[in-house]
Amino acid sequence: MFQTTTTEEGWNKVASDFLQLWNMPNCLGAIDGELIHVQRPIRCGEQYFNYKRSFSVNMMAVVDEHYQFMLAHRDRQMTQ
Repeated sequence: MFQTTTTEEGWNKVASDFLQLWNMPNCLGAIDGELIHVQRPIRCGEQYFNYKRSFSVNMMAVVDEHYQFMLAHRDRQMTQ
């Protein structure tokens, strides 16, 4: 389970820790994404086909100043 702060004081602490540890002012998280390669699903057409000419889903994540996950999102394809 991800633990994300919900208070102003919590967000201020995240921002001050980013400034202290990484010299990044007013930062509340670091975002990155990755293509997760998958086997071609049956009858998917080209829904999962990417520009690298393979089948994948997109995973995006946000981490705090200590590399702890705050949020993760997997791209969902439309089903027919």
